[in-house]
Amino acid sequence: MEIIELQEHIQEPSPSNYTMREKLVANILYYSKEKFEERDQLLKLAFESEAQLVDRLISILDYYYDQTQEIQQ
Repeated sequence: MEIIELQEHIQEPSPSNYTMREKLVANILYYSKEKFEERDQLLKLAFESEAQLVDRLISILDYYYDQTQEIQQ
């Protein structure tokens, strides 16, 4: 499956029938799609441990939090 097809396939951040790993990957892709435009980047994501995926998702949330704080100032 091509990356664009995968991103189009993910319409919800984490459907209830996904495994924990699938939920993490789906949310990472949903909230940072532009970072995974190349196949190598997606493969690297696929090989990360669940702990690494959680850390990556936290980083994305931190980014959105920081952006919100800048807007409010």
